[in-house]
Amino acid sequence: MTIKERMIYSLDRVFVLLFDRIGLSIVRTFELDRAIISAMIRANPRVYGARIVGYTLIALLIGIAIVGAALLVRPSIVLLVIMVLAGVLLPLLVFILFIAYPVMAMSRRKRLIESELPFFASYISIMARGGVPIAKAMEAFRRTPLFKGIRLETQEFFRKLGLFGGDPIATLEEISYYHPSQIFKDFMLGYIVTYRTGGDVVRYLETRVEEFFRKQEEMIKQMIQKLGVYMEAYMVTSIIGGLGLLILFTSAGWIQGGRFAVTSYDPTVLILFNFVGLPLLSVAIIYGAHTAQSKWGFELRDVIYLALLVATVSPLPYLLVILAIGGYQVFSGIYTKQAILGQVLGIAIALLTISTPAWLAYRRATKGLRALERYTALYIENVSGLRKTGLAPERCFIEASKGEYGPLNPIVRRLAAAIEMGIDIEEAIRRSLYGVRSWLIRVIFRLAIDAVKVGGGSPEIFYLLARYASAIAEAYERLRTNLRIYVFLPYIGAILFAITSTVYISLVIAQPPPMIGGREIDTATIYRLSLMASLASIMNAWMMGIVAGKISGLSVGEGFKHATILTTITTIVIWIFVQMFIP
Repeated sequence: MTIKERMIYSLDRVFVLLFDRIGLSIVRTFELDRAIISAMIRANPRVYGARIVGYTLIALLIGIAIVGAALLVRPSIVLLVIMVLAGVLLPLLVFILFIAYPVMAMSRRKRLIESELPFFASYISIMARGGVPIAKAMEAFRRTPLFKGIRLETQEFFRKLGLFGGDPIATLEEISYYHPSQIFKDFMLGYIVTYRTGGDVVRYLETRVEEFFRKQEEMIKQMIQKLGVYMEAYMVTSIIGGLGLLILFTSAGWIQGGRFAVTSYDPTVLILFNFVGLPLLSVAIIYGAHTAQSKWGFELRDVIYLALLVATVSPLPYLLVILAIGGYQVFSGIYTKQAILGQVLGIAIALLTISTPAWLAYRRATKGLRALERYTALYIENVSGLRKTGLAPERCFIEASKGEYGPLNPIVRRLAAAIEMGIDIEEAIRRSLYGVRSWLIRVIFRLAIDAVKVGGGSPEIFYLLARYASAIAEAYERLRTNLRIYVFLPYIGAILFAITSTVYISLVIAQPPPMIGGREIDTATIYRLSLMASLASIMNAWMMGIVAGKISGLSVGEGFKHATILTTITTIVIWIFVQMFIP
């Protein structure tokens, strides 16, 4: 037991001794008993309830300390409000987090299994056609990195089977009974009933697989609608909210007598919204899109790591640009048009330093993957056709590789050469797929391996595999086609935000709002406001690009491309309009 585990265990003992009854009451009040089991949280409900009370009290003490420090130090009004709110909300957030965690874990388990269920059902259907029982078929998912949700379920299945022994079907029934996904529960319980009553299990599985693929169209429509809602909410909040605060800042008395008002108002709200609120909203939208898309996209972690690595050196080009153009003057309180343009270009270059290398790395890693996925389904169909002629399964892979498959040719040629050299088919496929980043291609070939090694490689198995591979590839293509429309909204929004904010500031210069009393606004105030609006436009354009790529391209890596393009366009627009409208 590690030190961390020992500390958690000791705290649990203390919490149970002190808060056993009240913790159990909380668990029963919020009906967390079944949720804890369904979420596969390995903690007794009584212990979990005691944890809720114990950690909430610890958070309460920390919150009291934060509020006390704020009252003693007496910082600025904005910082005081933030510290007091943090101290008050901290215990409430901890309590809500513990209550919501089982529900969130249930939702995640449900989402993962439902996104992978068509593949799982296809696999056990193929194996059942070869006479392989479901327990042996599930063994293949136990350690595979391709199916995260199914892997967790099979690990739980074999854990229960190893601990308690007994019938695998009874263990599967127990897991299904407490499972949060009704679709998975119906599928597995239907299989169990068919098996126990002596029905045609193979026919049942094939029927359910066909049903799952028929529902793919409906699932894709629901996913597109959800992603559309995310995009619309994001655009409304970022554009309307940002412009609304800017207008409020200028017209409601936030500029008085040629200076920022410091007695009643503070521009911190505008800064927090643009540079804290909107980035956090973007992260939330990206996470929401990731949960909705699930297995339909693919993420390249090395691209994300590259972006994080480059981000550490991005301040260097920023400093070089502001020193060369004059943007450094704003740090001394000197606001000129040249200083504004220097800061705008410096921030833009820093953001482009992050997104451009990541985009190029992503493009290099994914080049030709879409065509590879289409040709993979065609290759498996040809293997299936050759298997019907009576050729051995391994020979079918060799003969099918002689066809024309575009960018897939090098892969299938390597596969055929490895098989002819006597290498095991699993090792041959592993070598031929080295460097291929597509999750779909790896899944299809994984099914092909087990169809030969576990299922016996009969013609019926290859026919099912070819049909399922084609259905999956077609579903992917439909989804990507339908999502492309959402890429245009961020472009329109980013350009609109940049133009509108600059033009509005120019109108304030030409005719000051009535709240200012017609007095002339000094140039420094206009430059400060213009700088704030311009930097907000560039930052939001970059984040909009990331969101656009994640929603329309199914990957954050795709978002780096749109972030690069949007940031470049927005910088050019701001540069032109500042030169035209700002004195």
